[in-house]
Amino acid sequence: MKKVICAVAAFAMVAGVATVASAEVKLSGDARARLIYKDNGVKDSYSKWDSRFRVVLSASTESGVYGKARLRFLDGGWDGSGLYAPSGKVATTTTTLQNAAGEDVQVLTSQTNNNVWTDYAYLGFKTGALDVSAGRQPTNFSKWFSWDQRADRLKVMYKANGMVLAYTYDQLRETNDLNDDKYVNGITYKQKFNDSISMGVRAVYVMDDMNDNRDGIKASVNLPMNFGGNQIMVEGSYIEGDVINSADDAMGAYASWSSNFGSVTPTVMVGMTQDGYMADDDFGWIMIGAAWGITEIAQVGQGGDTIFGAFTADMAVSEQLSLQGNLVYMDVDAALDDSVIEVSGMVNYEVVKGADLSFKLGYLDYADSDSVMNGVVRLDVGF
Repeated sequence: MKKVICAVAAFAMVAGVATVASAEVKLSGDARARLIYKDNGVKDSYSKWDSRFRVVLSASTESGVYGKARLRFLDGGWDGSGLYAPSGKVATTTTTLQNAAGEDVQVLTSQTNNNVWTDYAYLGFKTGALDVSAGRQPTNFSKWFSWDQRADRLKVMYKANGMVLAYTYDQLRETNDLNDDKYVNGITYKQKFNDSISMGVRAVYVMDDMNDNRDGIKASVNLPMNFGGNQIMVEGSYIEGDVINSADDAMGAYASWSSNFGSVTPTVMVGMTQDGYMADDDFGWIMIGAAWGITEIAQVGQGGDTIFGAFTADMAVSEQLSLQGNLVYMDVDAALDDSVIEVSGMVNYEVVKGADLSFKLGYLDYADSDSVMNGVVRLDVGF
């Protein structure tokens, strides 16, 4: 309760300061509740509920100064306590008791669930074509390479004539020793050449002073194209072996095509990963990738060298109702040494403006393992 009071007080303080500075303060956000069912054919099937509530605070002034932050409330599974929190947001405190001789006799462990927390908060200013920002920021380039990540970042961005050029500095680790930090210098370049062809380039150099021989380059290039309603995307990515502690450099690439045929939009995709490259967990479908609550294989490429092909059909039945179907084949060498087929689908219905009710069902058929069937019913609202 104290955390909620502090959050409200923070809103009030920001609003007060904003008024003095002739600023505009906006609140927006989203929330969801969902029921997840999983059955992997090995353990007993189970179901669980979870929910979350997120509020975005955006402030800006006429001079170009701005700030943005997001608060997350009770983001996790239902357990009756009201203290639930997602994995990684649980603080563990360990206390060791000693006897008169100084010997350890008991270890006490307690946990505090941080059910109100912030996943990004940053400030900046804009002047002309220049945009400078600093703080904990969302980082997005592409779902294939890096998407919906967070970084302690300084960003200097220039936009003009269909071009975006940005320099980023990310602090990944900070120690008291000047020689034991880990940070990343990066460049992003995006260019719209015309209505048909664009290009995006992201290249970073990782400096890891905490570990020997772990410096190196990570890069990705994509080409979004649109010719007569045929939307084509080609992307290739590279990670120097030292960065992932491998003797081989990692590579991955994919190509996709989609087009509208009335209310139906088919998408065909083929791709591969090699020598340790793994796509971001937001890339994928329902059971493979895409970071859904029922996703079974988190990342394309996680089991070893991978070749995949996929067909997706999206259909707008009405303004409120839409359907999706996926058929995916993936062949994985090395650790998994298996092939898998995903058959999945989604139904989404807009109950009222700003509120969607969806149902997803997915089936994974492994060549050499038990099949898996998962499903989720989900209510999303935005405001």
